Amino acid sequence: MKIAEFLKNDFKVDRWKTASSKNAYALMGKKDFMQSAAFFLLGGHYQEAIYVVLEQMQDLQLALLLAKLLQRDDLLHQIYQDKFLSQTDQWA
Repeated sequence: MKIAEFLKNDFKVDRWKTASSKNAYALMGKKDFMQSAAFFLLGGHYQEAIYVVLEQMQDLQLALLLAKLLQRDDLLHQIYQDKFLSQTDQWA
């Protein structure tokens, strides 16, 4: 199935959420992290998408932006905790 055809599906349906997740993991295996994150987002797997952006793509700003746009304050807080507050502990 071509991407254009795949994107026509309703990603609120569990079948397509699962399919987007499987595609995201396959793309991670191919080291295509940008598309992997996009497929995680399509399937509603926001934490996984932000993890890919943060850890695999090493893009802190994009991870923060996604967490903020998705209104995931829990993930935003976790990023701040892991990336900023844990570094200050080194100097305590």
